[in-house]
Amino acid sequence: MHFCLLVIHNPEDNLDDIMAPYQENNTGDVPKQYLQFEEDNSCDVDPKTGQRGYWTNPDSQWDWWTLGGKFRKNGFFVKKGRKGDIGEEDAFGTKVDKKYKASARFKDIDWKLIEEHCKKECKRNWDDAHKNLKNIVKSWKELEFEFGLLENDTLDTYTKRTWGTHLRPYAMILDDEWYTIPDDCDMRNEYLKNLDGDKQLSIVDCHM
Repeated sequence: MHFCLLVIHNPEDNLDDIMAPYQENNTGDVPKQYLQFEEDNSCDVDPKTGQRGYWTNPDSQWDWWTLGGKFRKNGFFVKKGRKGDIGEEDAFGTKVDKKYKASARFKDIDWKLIEEHCKKECKRNWDDAHKNLKNIVKSWKELEFEFGLLENDTLDTYTKRTWGTHLRPYAMILDDEWYTIPDDCDMRNEYLKNLDGDKQLSIVDCHM
């Protein structure tokens, strides 16, 4: 399963170091300080402890990650003259416009431009969805899965809900702590309203 993770950090911080405490021990390269031994009589004898069992990270949340990936389009537009990191393509090499930044400083993000773009995309999705309905190509259930469109939606309610979820990741790392984000969370008002402008926001594609 892939999920979107928002990491809020200092620009000079190394993402590898931030992500390390939450790595699943599936490749044998998790730093030792994050591992603990679990006794299990069905396992071989561990040479370090002399007991049957295995080493695991009790705080594991991912087994693979990349900056951006399939969630690059959940990223940011930056203000004119400002820079950001476009991140990496997803596993299928899907092309994404370079204007989407997977990582940028908070003060460099152009929220107004993101909102305008989101509204245009909602109108395009709305038109496509209703074209499918008119031609009886797809059901409401299929449209909800593909566009997030509900049967009782108006263009206004659909746009407001979609804009509200543009930056609503599954989870977040803030101050080296992992948080799972509720579905009804307003990220910009609850977590970003008073954020230091020099903080870096990075969108991470995680797999577990």
